[in-house]
Amino acid sequence: TINSVLCQTYTELEIVIVDNNSTDKTWHIINSFADSRIKKYKNDNNIGMVRNWNRCIEYSTGEYIHFLCGDDIILPDCIEKKIEKIKENDDISMVFSASDVIDTTGKIVLHRSYKKKDTILDGLTLAKKSFMTKNLYGEPSNVLFRKSLLKKTGFFPVNVKYSIDWDLWIRLSCQGKVAFIAKTLMKYRISKSNGTSSFDIKAFVADDKVFVD
Repeated sequence: TINSVLCQTYTELEIVIVDNNSTDKTWHIINSFADSRIKKYKNDNNIGMVRNWNRCIEYSTGEYIHFLCGDDIILPDCIEKKIEKIKENDDISMVFSASDVIDTTGKIVLHRSYKKKDTILDGLTLAKKSFMTKNLYGEPSNVLFRKSLLKKTGFFPVNVKYSIDWDLWIRLSCQGKVAFIAKTLMKYRISKSNGTSSFDIKAFVADDKVFVD
């Protein structure tokens, strides 16, 4: 995952890594990289996945944020393509792309693509469509957005479990236009270690209520 960021064609990056007091070799792996763009932090206690995501935002200093979960991969031109797209228009609040879902071995098990070609979408229309159907944006690691807009939308919600990123993407969509890139730029890995891999029906129902409210 870290290597996929270091190999980006867009090099003006600030790489914020927050180890959520892990009990595996995560901190050792992070320390094995000497790249000066990496800013590494370790929580004294595990604060939960969502609060840790929000802490990453708090530590970041750039205008554009692209999340990347610990087992996902971004392709070499991912950041370059998304930065180019979001800079085309000041009204673009966020950018997402086609993506592949892979298993633990890296095999592609599903391809996701909202459109067949690059498109600039009306954010409010997309938000309404997504709200009424499903998460059209893809996974948490598939979106680049303007940090400045979080002053209006707020951060990732800490009171839900399954629709965390979807909730924020809809709120960000309502702040302007949304750009879609038809090229696959991210690979989302499914495994038993995913933060939401264990399904809790009660939490899922509770999410719906919070989301609608």
